[in-house]
Amino acid sequence: MALMASMIGRGIFHNPFAFEKEPREHTSKELLDLLRLHLSLFNKYEKDEIRQFKSLRRFFKIYVRGIRGASELRHQLMNTQSIAEARALLDEFESPNGRRR
Repeated sequence: MALMASMIGRGIFHNPFAFEKEPREHTSKELLDLLRLHLSLFNKYEKDEIRQFKSLRRFFKIYVRGIRGASELRHQLMNTQSIAEARALLDEFESPNGRRR
């Protein structure tokens, strides 16, 4: 049973929407909005953001996989030092004049 739970839990690292009742394709905006939610929840519940922010980086690839410009965005996200930096980068990426084409 524990092995099955572990396998299901790992599935979320490939598809953050794995537990939807009706699976479907998700837009880049939906994925990046979910990343923003993850950042907000981390900010709300993590008491020592500076020290713990590095642990959040491992999740970035989950949200940007498959998005046009993902490689550059992922690289830049991995170099951020705070939630504020990550949010600013996402805002710039999604802006009309941003890097996303």
